Amino acid sequence: VLLLELISGLLPVVSEQIAEVLQTLGQLDQAILADYGNALRRGEFSRVPAQYSLFIWAAMSVYWSHWAAKPIPELTHQVTDHKQLCPVCGSHPVASMIKDKPRTGLRYLHCSLCETEWHMVRAACTVCDKDDKIYLWAEQEKQASVRIESCDHCHGYTKMLFTDIDPSLEAAVDDLATMYFDQNMVEQGFTATTVNPFVLAHEQ
Repeated sequence: VLLLELISGLLPVVSEQIAEVLQTLGQLDQAILADYGNALRRGEFSRVPAQYSLFIWAAMSVYWSHWAAKPIPELTHQVTDHKQLCPVCGSHPVASMIKDKPRTGLRYLHCSLCETEWHMVRAACTVCDKDDKIYLWAEQEKQASVRIESCDHCHGYTKMLFTDIDPSLEAAVDDLATMYFDQNMVEQGFTATTVNPFVLAHEQ
């Protein structure tokens, strides 16, 4: 239902090419749409046609962000087995957010789907949980507000946005704005451990 409402709202304002995509998407069988949605949540982006990914993700994001507010109080002190995944919807984070509240320097992973943020200690890799051979990368600026954390154990990396330095930073937007960091890390043999909904189609 949310997807159809999204399509209905977009059709009057998008180009003819995008409108054709939306109309075709809206006519797909519900079982196919459910399969596409589940594939996106599992990170199996190649299973979903690139032209549909962002719209399906947007509809799921609206649903999960509204639903997520309910279990959050119950999850505050809950220990999960998969700390690298969102404790509410099970999706990957888009980035690490370094906060100044409740105290300076705490790290929270920001969910790429439902926008939930959950605490993750900074002394360990966000994927393999190893606490050594963790390195921080940044441009020349000593107090850079955007940095990369890499792990030599799993060869994964995640972007860190220091909102205690620059409160205007936003997870998905500023991750996208610093894609040159990603290119540099990939060239060095590292793999992103995060998901940005704005570039899902690029996984094709």
